[in-house]
Amino acid sequence: TITIESGTCRLADPTAAASLTVNGGATLLFTNWSASISAATITVRSNGVITHAASATNGAMDNTNRIQLICTNLVVDANGLIEADGKGFAGGVAARGQGPGGGQTWVSGGGGGNGGNGGQGNPGHGYNYGGSSYGSPYAPAAPGSGGGGGGTGGVGGGAIRIVAYQRAAVNGTIRANGTPGVAGNSGGGSGGSINITCGSLAGTGAMQAEGGNYSGEGGCGGGGRIAVAYNPAAQAAESPQPSVRFSTTSRMNAYG
Repeated sequence: TITIESGTCRLADPTAAASLTVNGGATLLFTNWSASISAATITVRSNGVITHAASATNGAMDNTNRIQLICTNLVVDANGLIEADGKGFAGGVAARGQGPGGGQTWVSGGGGGNGGNGGQGNPGHGYNYGGSSYGSPYAPAAPGSGGGGGGTGGVGGGAIRIVAYQRAAVNGTIRANGTPGVAGNSGGGSGGSINITCGSLAGTGAMQAEGGNYSGEGGCGGGGRIAVAYNPAAQAAESPQPSVRFSTTSRMNAYG
């Protein structure tokens, strides 16, 4: 049994435990693509956080980081958080954004793509198109891509993989949002990936993989991907049925 009471606990390798609890004020930080935690029950208490380290590489996914939870039951309490905001591929610095859907740049930067294409920057600036979409809508795995940097582009959202063989009760938030362009005419980072396989989904929380806003005359980041696969019979037996809110929005682009 693992209980993280306070501070930050780093996880770099596949690890097994009878149970895992992340208490309020504590953080579990994944620092490797292959890192995982396997437990009968994984609980994130109010103000507890599970996250992963930033991924600055433009190489293969296994050179980045992700959250990987494998359990029988997942419990995310109200105000509990599993997050990978801005933990995907880096934004460009006066250059193309990193990742397979990195935004282009020329004076202004396009937004990163993932589940949707990134927005174009000011068309008058020329070659500043948003990045293309990529990945599977049914089993998303890749982090989000960075925005093109007229200055510094936004960072893509990270990657979250959860397997809960029996039940995933989400009353808090699971999110992998891209970040805005932060300087100059820069594109936002695209939303990342959330992929959940469970017996049934319960709760009143939220899941987000939103694209980041543009800076100046850049383009917005495309939305990410969220997939939840459940057992139809187990889901039908849930009472009440879940009211979890899903969002993969991309911000309105200043240039259409």
